[in-house]
Amino acid sequence: MGEAARQLTFVEYADEWVSLAEASALTNEPVRTWQFRAAGEARAARKDGRRPLACKRVPESGGAPIWHVHRQLDARLTRYPASSEREDRQQAVLLTKYAQHKIHAAYRRAHWLREWRKACDTRRGGKPQSGGNPQSGGAVSEAQLAERIIAEAREVEGDALPVSFRTLQVWRKAYYATGADGAIRGVEALIDRRGAEIVTFGLHEGRASEAVEYFYRQYHVQSGPTIRTCHEATQRTATRERWAWPSSYTATVKWLQIHDDKATTCLTREGRQAWQHRFLPFMEIDHSLIEPGDLFVCDHHQVDFWVDNDGVQLRPWLTAIQDDRSRCIVGWHLGPAAHQDSILCAMRRAFRDWSIPRHMRIDNGKDFTSKLLTGLTKHTRNRLRAEFGSDWRNVVKRTEALTECVNPRFQGVIHELGIELIYAIPYQPWAKGTLERWFGTFEDHCGKTFATYCGNSTLKRPECLEAIRRGYTKPQKCALRRRYGREWKKVAALKFIDQRAVPTLEAARNSIAEGGYPVDASSYNM
Repeated sequence: MGEAARQLTFVEYADEWVSLAEASALTNEPVRTWQFRAAGEARAARKDGRRPLACKRVPESGGAPIWHVHRQLDARLTRYPASSEREDRQQAVLLTKYAQHKIHAAYRRAHWLREWRKACDTRRGGKPQSGGNPQSGGAVSEAQLAERIIAEAREVEGDALPVSFRTLQVWRKAYYATGADGAIRGVEALIDRRGAEIVTFGLHEGRASEAVEYFYRQYHVQSGPTIRTCHEATQRTATRERWAWPSSYTATVKWLQIHDDKATTCLTREGRQAWQHRFLPFMEIDHSLIEPGDLFVCDHHQVDFWVDNDGVQLRPWLTAIQDDRSRCIVGWHLGPAAHQDSILCAMRRAFRDWSIPRHMRIDNGKDFTSKLLTGLTKHTRNRLRAEFGSDWRNVVKRTEALTECVNPRFQGVIHELGIELIYAIPYQPWAKGTLERWFGTFEDHCGKTFATYCGNSTLKRPECLEAIRRGYTKPQKCALRRRYGREWKKVAALKFIDQRAVPTLEAARNSIAEGGYPVDASSYNM
């Protein structure tokens, strides 16, 4: 086979060919041994009439051609991919372990190492020689070739990357050293590991797309597995499949914090309703466009203090009606329970002192949808909605028009007053957001002034509440029970603490109506 055929063969498989110097470094065999093997392979190929696995290439700078061998010639060469491909693969993994500026410096070192190796590979004869003068056209030594590389590196890098002949030799030895898996270490061996390692994160920085997809298959389920569980499962699979995935659990947590699509995660882990509440935009209402007295909002709230109602201690319910334009409370009622009578009491005060609105937004509870208020029971309304669909209101109106002249009937307080009801969306507190906000203000300004304030949770409940309500604490109760047995209640009736601090329901109503503060609770803090 002629020189042209050998050159064509090299060009076709350029990424699969290595120089004799690189083959020597990979296999720890002398360059001269590889010269004999390359020459023998070329003779055998010409004899068999096949493409050779060894050929000579003329350097770009000119001179005598040097030998290159194909990776299939020796099994030890097939384990190592081409230098550029190997370094591209390593970069994604290195970004999960080291700081980016350290990786960049290592690639700069690898660049100058490759320039030196390229210069050594293109020497006359393709093998190192101790003598020779480059001006006379003879072969030069590695030290002489390194001088030119060092000068270029100093001109480009300055003092940021010091390079010397000894440094190049150390870099070459570290670059071609083999790890535990039998592969050469490559650029990772040139990274400066002094100081703390800074990890950078990103979807495509050190994480294979297959590993990311597998992680989200484990993470995006409504059973709600933890990040650690999904990380460990992905790490085991990535190790088996040889995917790039960092071993650090902290790295995965920070990666999710930065790059995770929180809306998609909420939808797949918590469901559609939670996703709607958290990520769908809300329709903002311009209250300045609402006429005063046109829209009222009504709702119940169980207050955060105890009262005495005919010898029974309980937390009363506050029913309030608010004008949606001015956010003024136009009607209210404090009672022992939330029912339709408390709604009628609040409406009577609001309609008598202020006005009858054209629209009213109410809750979907049974007390708000009772027959007394709406003229229809909730069961009847659900049946009509299921039978006639969204047109059920018009069907009811036509039925009412027919019965007016024949048998007039009571159609509910709301209908008799000519008020159009607007039902709030179920399980949507912000549908009555202005009134819910006022309930919180009421507790801060009024509820906390009662000595029996209990808060809206056990964490906010004062420790003295039990003594104020019962007249004795739990330890005193236990002591009385041990001492007097079944008769302890008669003794406890004497009361250790005066219970006059517990307000009556009527006193609480008067205090709220006057806007004053009832009993000073500071004297009951024990």
